[in-house]
Amino acid sequence: MKNVYTAVIKQDGKWWIGWIEEVPGVNCQEASR
Repeated sequence: MKNVYTAVIKQDGKWWIGWIEEVPGVNCQEASR
C-alpha cells in the first residue's frame, strides 16, 4: 500500500498555513520571515 498525501499550503497575510488533506486535524502555521 502506497502512502500518498496531498499537502495544501496557502498564504494568509504574513502567515503561511499548511495541512494534509488526508489527515484531519493535522495542520501547521508559521509567520513568514
